[in-house]
Amino acid sequence: MYQLYDDIPFGVIIFQGKHLHIQYINYNFVNMFDVDSEFIGRDIDDLKIFRQIKGTIENCINFGINKKLKQVEILINRYFDIMINIKNDIITIFVYEVSQYVNMQNELKHSNENFLCMCSELKTKCDILQTLRNRENDCFIHLKNVLNNISEGIIVYDEFGKFYFCNKASMCLIGDDVKKFDVRGFFNKLGCYDFEYRGKNLLQLYYDFKYKNRPIREFIIKLKDNNNNNRYIELNSSSIINENCVVNTIITLKDITSIKSKGIKLQEQREFINDVVNTIDVPIAVIEYDNLNYKLANSKYKDMMFLNNNFNNSVTEPFILDVIHNIFNKGIHKKEHVLAPYVIKDKNGNERYYKIKFTGKVNEKSINKLNKIFIHATDITEEIVHNKELQNISKMKDEFFNMISHELRTPLTIINSSVQLARDIYKEEITRNIERVLLRVDQNCRRLLKLINNILDISKAEAGFLQLQYSDFDIVVVTENIVSSVSIYAKSRGIQLIFDTNKEEKLVALDKDKYEKIILNLLSNAIKFTPKGRKIYVTTLIENNKVQIKVKDQGIGIEKEDLKTIFNRFIQIRNNTTNCVQGTGLGLALVKNLVELMEGNIKVNSKINEGTEFTITFDNLKNNNNNLIKGSFDLNSDIKNKLVLEFSDIK
Repeated sequence: MYQLYDDIPFGVIIFQGKHLHIQYINYNFVNMFDVDSEFIGRDIDDLKIFRQIKGTIENCINFGINKKLKQVEILINRYFDIMINIKNDIITIFVYEVSQYVNMQNELKHSNENFLCMCSELKTKCDILQTLRNRENDCFIHLKNVLNNISEGIIVYDEFGKFYFCNKASMCLIGDDVKKFDVRGFFNKLGCYDFEYRGKNLLQLYYDFKYKNRPIREFIIKLKDNNNNNRYIELNSSSIINENCVVNTIITLKDITSIKSKGIKLQEQREFINDVVNTIDVPIAVIEYDNLNYKLANSKYKDMMFLNNNFNNSVTEPFILDVIHNIFNKGIHKKEHVLAPYVIKDKNGNERYYKIKFTGKVNEKSINKLNKIFIHATDITEEIVHNKELQNISKMKDEFFNMISHELRTPLTIINSSVQLARDIYKEEITRNIERVLLRVDQNCRRLLKLINNILDISKAEAGFLQLQYSDFDIVVVTENIVSSVSIYAKSRGIQLIFDTNKEEKLVALDKDKYEKIILNLLSNAIKFTPKGRKIYVTTLIENNKVQIKVKDQGIGIEKEDLKTIFNRFIQIRNNTTNCVQGTGLGLALVKNLVELMEGNIKVNSKINEGTEFTITFDNLKNNNNNLIKGSFDLNSDIKNKLVLEFSDIK
């Protein structure tokens, strides 16, 4: 029954019922939307192209009305007229493509808009052209007034060199008679003044100007004003050329007295600064970074680098080029670079030591662009020689201490052994008085032995000969054992020794013997300087692989200015509030050396009459060192023997 629609020249699709089931699609609809007969029997929702008009179709069904839709863009850039016909439950939709008509309409509309735009632009240009003509007329009217009111003088000559025009400023600068002269006469007038011009005489200047059409640039005339003061006029020329012929010649005159005076003053200041810089007894130089030429080099610098006054300004010194290549070329120009000590032989062949500083100067317009490099050198020969002498003296002193230490150890060992032997063999014959004497001998032997050991350890540490024997041990347990052992000495002086930790165990890889010596030394000092009835706290703080050991006392404290030298050798902090200070001042120096050898650091904080706190920090502690000695037993690590030795100087 629908075969009649196959011959209709537009698309037809028929739906049935409110659910809009597709009943029929004609041949033109299939070709129009590239669909096939498989859609018959499906709902309208399966037909994507009609989703946008589904609501309109449903409204037509609900109200039982027919409707025509015009120029609906169902597909991109394709427009269709759509007729919706409702009859009972049959919905017939006729679709006719009007894309060509719509596109023609759009093109026509666009053409009209372009035409109107062109008309508008044409009118605007005509208005602008008329405005420009009016302005040109105004310019011609006012040009003469403008020229007469500018500060620079203007003189115009025609193609034959005859005078054509001059403004008021030109007459004020070189006289009213300028109107009387042609070009040749004007140059004759210039001959009456002093002038400066690149070494050329006036006749040659006129010849080049007149016959070779060469412009005059920065020709300076020097004359006197009414007050007999120097006045400087700058003369420049240019030619107006038409078809390779000079039509007019324009000469401009400018009063540069102020600029010239400033230039003269600037030159005087430059010469003054040059004299000052050359008088300074410090080598100074400035290098242009872009071309590596010397901008400035004073006489002291030239003497240092053997540069004569006729050197070509190029930087050729290898050590300077190395610094520029390795430092400044890599963008490291915000910090001062120091080269010291640098050895340069003087004219007599003697070695001179210099401290050479390189400072980059960035461009004011571009912060990150290097502009200049400043160099200044300080002769530190005397300082170097003095330091070498001090090093030799220090070496001799260390050798002396080492010799004394070794020489003293033998008799001390004999004395100590003799005391022990006397106690063992003549035990029953020793009286109380003799025992006191033997006790003093034993105690002083230990003090001397402690002093000798400290001197030897410090000397070895500073010379790099002190070997560390790493081993795995529980730093919490070892520290607690040391505190427990020392508490006997603390109690004998009425001092309470308290240990605390945030973790019960921590296995570390350190030199156990050196660690025990560090803690014993700090506790020995704390007990010496802590009055009776006070407390000493030893705390271990452990966080991952970081370990901190704090030894805090409630002692007499240390003056702020003395904290800077507390770790120096033979430094004893004296305090008038106590007379219990004993020792040699080597203990803390040795502690600092041992801590740093084990890659740790030590800090001290103190307040007078409140106490002192030493903090030792070991970062990144691990128990996997290749040099570990596990489970070994060392007689020197016997804590009791160390305790007797370290506390031998406590009365």
